[in-house]
Amino acid sequence: EEEKEEEGQSQSRRRIRVISCDVTGTLVSFLGKIEDHYGNAARTCGVTLPPTRISSIGPCFNRAYVETSMSYPCFGNTEISAKDWWRRCVGRSFELVGTSMTEEEQER
Repeated sequence: EEEKEEEGQSQSRRRIRVISCDVTGTLVSFLGKIEDHYGNAARTCGVTLPPTRISSIGPCFNRAYVETSMSYPCFGNTEISAKDWWRRCVGRSFELVGTSMTEEEQER
């Protein structure tokens, strides 16, 4: 009977395949504002952002993050890869800001 219990415990341990932790703002923090990071990254990729819209990047990113999380919980889980999850989230962020990125720009 003990052996069966141990087997059951080891089987239940195998069910957990991935643990995702958001460490931003706790273990990891960025210098500057998200607007600066995303604005600079956009310029590097050739995306033009009107200067008047740069300040809206933060709120737009927050909204895109919530929308993407609702559509694809747990960073996509088994539906899409984490990379595709982030691609959708960032793409949506820029849509909300009022611009878009081509696939080529997203891959830069």
